[in-house]
Amino acid sequence: MEAYANAKLQDLSLYNPNNSIEGKLVPKKQCGALCVQVIELKCGGVVVGYTFHHQIADAYSASMFLVNFMG
Repeated sequence: MEAYANAKLQDLSLYNPNNSIEGKLVPKKQCGALCVQVIELKCGGVVVGYTFHHQIADAYSASMFLVNFMG
């Protein structure tokens, strides 16, 4: 998925998520094994959120996916 948010990164409270950002930066996986969402912010920043089925990947695999995804 691809999305655009009319918000700046500095305006997001990532250490204390509330209803304004919780559930919006990370996509909800409805079917399949993996769901990736890229959100472009007003300031030019990018947020990459992803969810995956825990039976196909562990935390190490998830971090390697992000490292390779971001190039």
